[in-house]
Amino acid sequence: MTAPPGEPSDAPSARVMLAGLGWDVGLPLLGYYSLHLAGADDLVALLVASSLAAVRVLWVAVRERTLNPFASVTTVTTQIVQLLTGDQEFDSAKTLSAFALGLVLFVITLLLNIAALTIVKRYREAYE
Repeated sequence: MTAPPGEPSDAPSARVMLAGLGWDVGLPLLGYYSLHLAGADDLVALLVASSLAAVRVLWVAVRERTLNPFASVTTVTTQIVQLLTGDQEFDSAKTLSAFALGLVLFVITLLLNIAALTIVKRYREAYE
């Protein structure tokens, strides 16, 4: 739903969203591929890219004075996609680390769902 003419809109503009996306995705990709061009190992490049993404999440949390626990989950999902892009062997470190990241993401999601279910059961109002 859009705001009527003359009224301010609460939705961010496309330019603001693309700038945020550029920082969130571009910074880790730039770090990863820059280290590859410099001749660094895959694991070192992945560590630096993940660290840059984590620094970005912390920077936004400090700047906006809010902490979004789901921002790191988005970063994990992005890392899984980056690891599984291209033709990989099953025993490679990239594939195994993608499986480990998927398992961590699954466990975090399961724990959040269990916590939410417990909270809903505790505070649910009974209607007759």
